[in-house]
Amino acid sequence: MQIDTNKKTSEAVQTDKYKSEVEQLTNSQLSISELIALFDQPNKHDQYKDIIAAFLRNDLTIKIKKTNRFSKCIEEDMYISLANGCMRHEPNLFFRFLEQLPEITLLTDAILGADKRFKGYHIIIRTFKDEKLLQFLDLCQATLVEKIVLISLLHIFLRSNKTSIDASELFIFIPKSYYVNFLFFLNVGCTLVDQKLISYNTERFSNELVFYINQRVMQLLSGYIVEHISN
Repeated sequence: MQIDTNKKTSEAVQTDKYKSEVEQLTNSQLSISELIALFDQPNKHDQYKDIIAAFLRNDLTIKIKKTNRFSKCIEEDMYISLANGCMRHEPNLFFRFLEQLPEITLLTDAILGADKRFKGYHIIIRTFKDEKLLQFLDLCQATLVEKIVLISLLHIFLRSNKTSIDASELFIFIPKSYYVNFLFFLNVGCTLVDQKLISYNTERFSNELVFYINQRVMQLLSGYIVEHISN
């Protein structure tokens, strides 16, 4: 069997060239201010939306050194490059949003300010208004806090495959003042509970509040329509 050595040599050269280009991009780290300058927009919210869209399209790479530290300056915790991102395997942009919630939260805090985190979440959620899950939540008149609670629970589920989630795991995304407000509505009327999207109880020995993601959420995530439960 004759081997085409010229073809193999050409393929090897192309592979080396590709590797070199990727390494060059990866080593070209950007600060958050440099990233913002690349997406020059007079409107800060439009600029933020464009940056998040580029990240979800896999146009940017974000490396986080300390994933559990949301309070410190963003430059100390991450860097950004223009190399292709780490989400090539996931074709669904909404699922990319769910999976990459910590990275998006860091970007949101850096671009809009930590006090505008929920505003940033709201901007992103509106871009996915055609998703069955979000359509259903709008139909039920779920609050923004309820939406973020469910999105946070889904993020934890997708990263850990846990369907029972400790309440304390929500704190890195949701300010405690909002969380206390959510706890109050758990007892007087919560859309997520009333529509049987989630359930909750208190662990017998640890006294830890635990949330459970119900099957109805999985149906909505899969694109199915579920029946609205009337009061």
